[in-house]
Amino acid sequence: MIVSLPRHLLALLFGLLLSLPGAAQRLPLRLLLTTDVHMQLLDHDYTLDRASPQFGLARTASLIEQARAEVPNHLLFDNGDLLQGSPLGDWLAHQGNWPPEQLHPAYRVLRALQVDAANLGNHEFDFGLPFLRRALQGVPFPVLSANLLDSHSGKPAFKPAVMLERRWRDEQGRVHRLRVGVIGLAPPRSVALLREQLLGRLRTQDAVTSARHWVRQLRRQGADLVLLLAHTGLEPAGQAARPLDDNVALALAALPGVDALLLGHAHGLFPSPAYAQHPGVDVERGRIGKVPAVMAGRWGDHLGLIDLLLERRHGRWQVRESRSTLRPVWDAQQQRARAEPAAWLAPLIQQEHEATRAWVQQPVAQSRVPLHTHFAQVLDSAALQLLNEAQLAQLDRELKGSRWEALPRLSAASPFKTTSLHGQAADIPVGPLALKHAVDLYPYQNRFKALRVTGAQLRDWLEMVAGQFRTIDPDGPAEQELLDPDYPSYNFDVIDGVRYAFDLTQRPRYTSYGQRRPDGGQRVALLEYQGQPVRTEQEFVVATNSYRAEGGGRFAALQGAEVVAEGRADSRQVLLDHMRQLGTVSTEPDHNWWIQPVPGIRLVFRGLPEAARHLEQAAGVQTLGQPEAGLQRFSLGGR
Repeated sequence: MIVSLPRHLLALLFGLLLSLPGAAQRLPLRLLLTTDVHMQLLDHDYTLDRASPQFGLARTASLIEQARAEVPNHLLFDNGDLLQGSPLGDWLAHQGNWPPEQLHPAYRVLRALQVDAANLGNHEFDFGLPFLRRALQGVPFPVLSANLLDSHSGKPAFKPAVMLERRWRDEQGRVHRLRVGVIGLAPPRSVALLREQLLGRLRTQDAVTSARHWVRQLRRQGADLVLLLAHTGLEPAGQAARPLDDNVALALAALPGVDALLLGHAHGLFPSPAYAQHPGVDVERGRIGKVPAVMAGRWGDHLGLIDLLLERRHGRWQVRESRSTLRPVWDAQQQRARAEPAAWLAPLIQQEHEATRAWVQQPVAQSRVPLHTHFAQVLDSAALQLLNEAQLAQLDRELKGSRWEALPRLSAASPFKTTSLHGQAADIPVGPLALKHAVDLYPYQNRFKALRVTGAQLRDWLEMVAGQFRTIDPDGPAEQELLDPDYPSYNFDVIDGVRYAFDLTQRPRYTSYGQRRPDGGQRVALLEYQGQPVRTEQEFVVATNSYRAEGGGRFAALQGAEVVAEGRADSRQVLLDHMRQLGTVSTEPDHNWWIQPVPGIRLVFRGLPEAARHLEQAAGVQTLGQPEAGLQRFSLGGR
């Protein structure tokens, strides 16, 4: 006999069944991530003094509002490298520009976005530890870092982790109290490079070691979920993480008790095809191993999302399903904006924004030549020539009267803004030069330094630099890709004062991590000083910056190299001083380095379409076809 029950009794019975031990309860949760904003709070390019549709936290804010409306249960995180990276950040770092009673504008914006927790990246320390401590005063949400320790006590120097307690509704509308543990992790090697800024007050701990400890702690405290807010990227494919490495996402994903990874530092996009060759990585669903993960680019150009479906069985919440996605503010294929700036954000920092615009317009000099980095990774460039001449002038002053004065002097400079790294390039026309142009050429807070190296070290230095290029097969296709997308342009040092050439038919000697390849060749086919081959034991003094001198880029040749000069000015100030002294800049590249042609092979690379304006000064470079997805294909050599 079939007994029919009234609808309200059926609903009551169904509810009772769900509440029984072992019955599943399902709750959707969305994690939102911004990372590596680098003070691009507005969609404004200060070097061009105009709005840009391609980046800016103001545009990401619109995506955040939309994503929150779609899923009521959500958490928003910022993953660090927030306080430095644009002229706005530099202006605020000058004494007196930021009243002590006010919250730092970056954290003012995050407060308005109702961020649940934030992390510290390495660039938070660029202006010194006192500046950071002051910036953190009054921040109304937790700012974390578990693996930065006080040098004296050995205890965490900042709040290592937080337990967020939230009340969320499940799919049936019932309210549950969940405890979400969040651990902040900084890139230990990059922070350790900032020796002058930290002055021995902090020391770094391996991120994986710290994470393992704090995951256990949070689990013991009853965390339903544990999230790693980690300023770290993925290890290179096929390379295991080493102690104190910066990029350790694969190792973090292998730790027991981790429910999701929120990544950054590498300015990469995960999930994306760029990581399809990494073992154990699922770029379709956005997982590293079994752990959902997301990394949201830089400058607010993407919002990262991890959608979790939590299921409660036997009194415990677990991740039943997950999917990680990215939402861009700019559609590169269609060349159109995907998000408009949130109207409420700009008024929060309008005063600081306008002051920065005025500051970067300060006149410095005049230029008779265009200064750009469009082709700086494939040809000698006037922009890098100017940087190197500025450093050499500073080196002359630093070495005068010292025991190193008689040694040959060289200088190494890199293209910081390139299409391959940022999707942008420095492009300064003939005419007035302002402070903003120096920022364009030198965006980082490095300091001037000089190293004493031997000829053997110099050759190995250039072998590491040559890792930027792919290996060219002389018997292969007529068109072959030239640049390795995994090699950052800020590690492509152009060394002036010597002549050298690269043979790209040889395999690179080093990985991008500075490890010697067992099958590596010799790409430096020629290396001369004043018309003579550089001898192994010959000594040089090379002007560079604090990043390279203190181990940045993992250049094996420079380990243990002696620092013989340390300027008090930062590297950008060295450039500014040189430009002011010149008055009129007429620097031309001296073409002291080149890529040896491979007969019959076109070496293909991508750049911005506007780079074509400079083809007359770019010998051997040609355009191929029409621009696609906002980029132009170029070739070097071949027919």
